[in-house]
Amino acid sequence: ERGLNERDPAFRPLFRLGGLVLLGALVAFGVYAVRVALWSPLPLVGEPPDDGYARAKGVVHIHTTLSDGGGTPEEVIAAAGSVGLDFIGISDHNNLDAKPVEGTHDGVVVLVGSEISTVMGHLLALGLEEDPAYRFSRGGLEDLDDVRDLGGFAFAAHPFSNREDLRWTGWHLPGPWGLEIINGDSEWRRAGPRALLGAAVYRLNPTRALLLGLNPPDEALARWDELLARRDVVGLYGADAHSRLPVTKSFALRFPSYEALFSLLRTHVVLDEPLSGDPASDREALLAALRDGRSYIGLDALAPAEGFFFVIESGGGERWTMGERVPPRDGLRARAGGRMPEGALVRLLRDGQVLSEATAGVEVDLPGPGVYRVEVRVPEWPVPWVISNPISVFD
Repeated sequence: ERGLNERDPAFRPLFRLGGLVLLGALVAFGVYAVRVALWSPLPLVGEPPDDGYARAKGVVHIHTTLSDGGGTPEEVIAAAGSVGLDFIGISDHNNLDAKPVEGTHDGVVVLVGSEISTVMGHLLALGLEEDPAYRFSRGGLEDLDDVRDLGGFAFAAHPFSNREDLRWTGWHLPGPWGLEIINGDSEWRRAGPRALLGAAVYRLNPTRALLLGLNPPDEALARWDELLARRDVVGLYGADAHSRLPVTKSFALRFPSYEALFSLLRTHVVLDEPLSGDPASDREALLAALRDGRSYIGLDALAPAEGFFFVIESGGGERWTMGERVPPRDGLRARAGGRMPEGALVRLLRDGQVLSEATAGVEVDLPGPGVYRVEVRVPEWPVPWVISNPISVFD
């Protein structure tokens, strides 16, 4: 039998074709790599928010070396400061060992919570006032009670993870508990080949590489709307940042960096007053906003999202923002918009159905009670640029 040999005239065309295919793939990857390297966030158009509220941007659900993270609490805080975050939420697994660093460090407010393992999945617990002198029961409902008894509030962490042991199953549990609409770890696990492509170009443009790993959150948004039909449910972005990619049981890469993860998606909270610099009052204001849902998710790597707003106003000059409840009355009007990428489509949803949509912003009279939330979508991009928490119009 004749083996494959490039000197054999019968196989020379195959070898030439293979070489051309390989060359074409290398050229295509080179062009793609150049585009990634030169890519930058989209420019913004429009007027700044005129809603009368202050903003603060941050990232929660961060792991450090106090559990399975790749950096110390001090390194995490420094990374947050380097990319301009106003606050972070450290939540190591089943402990509050980072409590000593809670406070304000060089302008970054550090909140310390915990990711709690239960038989129904994991809970992201924020606002815990003290480290309990007992282990959580791991029973789901009891853990929610324990979190509340300790002064905190909880979110279902990575509820749609590809890993069955990480997926949330406690959908029947009574509230109040919120939901991670997007979770960084789940995004990476679901990305498949796109994750490998992102890793290949990561050094060229880390933030753009991470953007490649994001997936449409359609399942999460549909489940969120189902829950909102029954009770208040705060939606959140959980970075699940580890800055550590396990290779073997004893070796892990410092990848991706905290700085890149903190630049991808952010939680933007809406405050009555700007952060004051006082650690105690700033902690209280941020925790209240996160607990009540006075916030929205912004895909800041695509374009900075701090210029977004969503309010409901009455004819008498009253105003409500995300996370608030509006007593039903005549003359209520919703407004959403701000500074956003050109061509962005602002979508106002009522009880999960699109009520109104327009480029640049919406302003519409409300037809009656309901749960109103906003999505802002950028053309040809599968992940919403902004996902707001709802404003509820109910008795």
